[in-house]
Amino acid sequence: MKFKQEKISIEEFYCGHVHSKNLIIDKCKLKYISKKWAYIIHNLLKLLNPTGIKFSLLLKSFRSIFKSNCCKNKRPCKISNCKNTMNFINNMSNHFQKLRTLKRRLYEIRSTIQTYKSHLNLLYMDSIYDICKKLKIPNSFSLKDVIVKRNNLDINNQINNQYRVIISNYNSELDSKLKMDECQICHQLFTLKNILIIKNNRDSKFNISYLKLIDKSQKIVYPLKICKDYCLEDLKKSQVPRFSKLNNMFLEDPPAMIKELNFFELMLVKLGSCFQVVTKLNILSKHRPKSELFKGVKGLSIFLPLETNNTINHVKKTLPNLDNFNIIIEKLQESKNVLWSKLIDLKKVEKALHWYKENNILYKNITIDIGRKFVETNQIIYESTLDNKNNLTVIHKENNIYFENFTIEPTVNTCRNLQDIEQYTTQDIKNIPFNDRDIDKDHKCFPNILVRGTGGMYEKRTPIVKPAMYIRWLLRQANPYFRRDIQFLFSLSHNKEINAIDQGIYAMLNTRKLKNESAKIIRDQIKNKEHDLEANLEVVLQAVRGSREFWRNISGNLETMDEKLGPATFFITLSCAEYYWNETHEFLVKLNKDLCDVDKMTINQLCSIDPVGFSMFFEKRWRTFFNKVVLYSNGPLGEVTNYFWRTEYQSRGALYIHMKVWIKNAPVYGKNSIEEIQKFIEKHISCEMPPSDSHIYDLVKKFQTHKCSSSCRRILRKNRIIINKCRYGFPKYKSSKFKFNGVQKCLKSKRSNKNSKIYELPRKNNEIFINDYNPILLYIWKGNMDIQYVAENSLVLNRYLTSYITKSDKNYTKQIWDECNKNENLYGALKSFALKSFKNREISSPEVCAKLLGYDLYNFSDQIKYLNVHRKSERKRRLKSFNFIKTLPEESNDIFFINIIDNYYPNRPDRIENISLYEFASNYICSSKSCINNESHHNCGMLKNNLGFIHFLKRPHIRKIPYINSKIEKNRELYFNQLLLLFKPWRNEDCDILENFSSYRVAFEEFILNSNNVKFLDEFLEAKKKIEAAKEIIKKYDAKILEHSESDNEYNLNSHNQHNDLEFRNDEITQENLDKKLIL
Repeated sequence: MKFKQEKISIEEFYCGHVHSKNLIIDKCKLKYISKKWAYIIHNLLKLLNPTGIKFSLLLKSFRSIFKSNCCKNKRPCKISNCKNTMNFINNMSNHFQKLRTLKRRLYEIRSTIQTYKSHLNLLYMDSIYDICKKLKIPNSFSLKDVIVKRNNLDINNQINNQYRVIISNYNSELDSKLKMDECQICHQLFTLKNILIIKNNRDSKFNISYLKLIDKSQKIVYPLKICKDYCLEDLKKSQVPRFSKLNNMFLEDPPAMIKELNFFELMLVKLGSCFQVVTKLNILSKHRPKSELFKGVKGLSIFLPLETNNTINHVKKTLPNLDNFNIIIEKLQESKNVLWSKLIDLKKVEKALHWYKENNILYKNITIDIGRKFVETNQIIYESTLDNKNNLTVIHKENNIYFENFTIEPTVNTCRNLQDIEQYTTQDIKNIPFNDRDIDKDHKCFPNILVRGTGGMYEKRTPIVKPAMYIRWLLRQANPYFRRDIQFLFSLSHNKEINAIDQGIYAMLNTRKLKNESAKIIRDQIKNKEHDLEANLEVVLQAVRGSREFWRNISGNLETMDEKLGPATFFITLSCAEYYWNETHEFLVKLNKDLCDVDKMTINQLCSIDPVGFSMFFEKRWRTFFNKVVLYSNGPLGEVTNYFWRTEYQSRGALYIHMKVWIKNAPVYGKNSIEEIQKFIEKHISCEMPPSDSHIYDLVKKFQTHKCSSSCRRILRKNRIIINKCRYGFPKYKSSKFKFNGVQKCLKSKRSNKNSKIYELPRKNNEIFINDYNPILLYIWKGNMDIQYVAENSLVLNRYLTSYITKSDKNYTKQIWDECNKNENLYGALKSFALKSFKNREISSPEVCAKLLGYDLYNFSDQIKYLNVHRKSERKRRLKSFNFIKTLPEESNDIFFINIIDNYYPNRPDRIENISLYEFASNYICSSKSCINNESHHNCGMLKNNLGFIHFLKRPHIRKIPYINSKIEKNRELYFNQLLLLFKPWRNEDCDILENFSSYRVAFEEFILNSNNVKFLDEFLEAKKKIEAAKEIIKKYDAKILEHSESDNEYNLNSHNQHNDLEFRNDEITQENLDKKLIL
């Protein structure tokens, strides 16, 4: 068949190939066909065999059919110009049955070839899950797990062999610390290592004259147990032991009639009352009774005097005659059909008042004349419960240890009949509160503790016992009665915060800038309490533990540590699991042997009753774990060179330890290879579900396996879809291999409300809810933990961690200061400001106890000291005491203490002439002693002008430098002045820094060109550059997060049912959406 024209009509092409043109003319979309296409399709159709298609000929003839790219664009081309054979076949297949068969077979061949090639590629894949996904196998037929290649580390072998010594040392040390005994002189509890046993009073190791006096006053029985920390040291110095009865440090155990008084009866006896807002802390478990929850205090305490005589007269006039005497008991409805009741037994009140009048000096002037005969308890009629007497369970215990103290804000609702209560209400208290410096305040408000009216915190003693030492002595008494009064503990916390505020005010008023002022001017300003003394509000609150200013200072120190040491290696969080530690129950039972059926009490009950004992236990356990396990030279984490940790108290009163550690020779992301980092991480961090015979199998299931609940679910709305997600990022993404995400992806995940690390561990299907852990640390700690590798070179993650680990409650310093009365003197205004700052602050009882016992809230491995390198005129200095300034001549300028910049560094020895101020302050310490710990002469030197001696430090201090923003034009001269002051050696600050140059910038450039020793300067500037870059990145992403959070509404779990008009999608765990999850 021959075609002469370039374009053949479709009718002409139909000849010879179809029997009926009319059958398909309506389906055809082509009017003309090219000559080339006509020849190709004509010849191909002649090759068709009526019995089937020859696939070998088809494959050979149509090999180039699928190689044409001319029709891959969106707009179709004209058939006359198209070079794609398949395009022509698709259009012509409507006309020819054989052509349609050819088309179908051709696609089958192509699909077979592509499947074959894809199967070849699957041979190089490691994950079966990825293979199933590539093959598009349905979920119902896909494999349920992934194959994870791990280094087969035998945990049992590590525990039994490699780390056996560490575990043994930890257990023995903890056992020894939990065994405590009483010192027979100060009656404090100490570990057995700190107790010395003396067989008789003829021991010649120390002066026994005071011991004989103690023997006469306390009737000491030998062998005598003496604490080594305090009493033994005082006896060796031939002085009265500071915590002995001879120094008025003795608290008498209250008599039985005082201990039997309940809260209401004690209120009628007190000369004063401590009013507090006591609350019950929340807890995640719903099975724990409210009576066993930790208590907390909100705000500060108010101490008000109570007129006992007026109260007695009011009772005498108000009570009716005995014949019609029916007492109405105020009751609290704890649960359905259960009533708590308290009886006010005025006979007990009268006996207690008589005892106090005879034995307490503060009660000498009260008059006790009630003049009535009171009915016995069994004669009381319960008016409100008489009718339903058989249906109610009345719980009445005179001294129930779970019954809460009543405060300004009761923690449960009360069921009151207002008409009855108004008949017998007590008079309103209109007295002025006690002054914070009133030494009898505690005696009047807590006569059940200080029963004799003596022996309080502010008694005059020789040797002196400071308030903090007195509180620690009181809480460590062997008699548990003194530490179980929650209200008394909160009042002690109030006193300690007031003392801290006074210290902060003193520190602020005792520093000032260098001005041309003499001793006479300073004396006049202090006497007249003038307001021109500069008030730095942050200094006032920095001394108050847990305040926002307190943590801001710590945050600056930790940032300085990051600058000096580089990125930390691990960030670790440890949770307290006191309810699962058997040692907790044993320890608290030993401390509270006086309680009835104490062996049968649960850990929850004991912790609630004795929070001081619980704080002592946790401190011992945590310190032992940290010193014997974490800091062990060849421990589970490696050799720890530096560290920082803090204790956090969350809403339920539970303790959390957050820790940053630096490991020796640890790889850093951005410096070392990926293979090195991966090997290091897999060695120390795991998310594996261990086999059932492993020592840590039960621990992983109990503490490391996350179970989503209402506390962790977060509801987000995007567009009109509500998503229910876990805020901890569970479930994790299952994967067969280790993967690095990088810092940028980690930051972006914060913007999308997803937690992400810079790496992803391989996980199986049964490991998607397991939190990362270190096997050895988990085995020893026996509580929930989290460990992350955070060593990345840009310091961005470390900046985030520094902000997180030093977080604090929100505060509104400026607004509070504006509300303070400026008409008061400066001290009064500052104190009012500090007290208002803590108005809404809530503290749990474990945190209060840890503060009173003096336990550290944080700890650094290195000493970080502030180096004030501002300009000389702007630099603040500490004033000498007012008593010393009074002795100075009127024109004397010797009003400041000597310091390192003005005195020590300019008078350094000649042999260290060329070292800078930065190097001097970091590596030397100044002292009045010529030799410390037998150090060599090379490490010690004498300062000029008889200012003392310098000593070389084996572990250098880290110096915190004030920040100056050099990008602002007006700060650039201050910035270069700071650099010259730090790194250029000088003797005279006024002459040697600027010299003859026109500006500090020119002087600094000249110093860089001519100096050969700029090592410390290069390190300093490089660290500052990294920190500034990290701050800019964080600021950028924080702005995006804020913008993102404003556009997405977050909903409370309790209120999501109100959005029925929106489409709700629950983000549950299904096989189909696992591949969409991101890694924490």
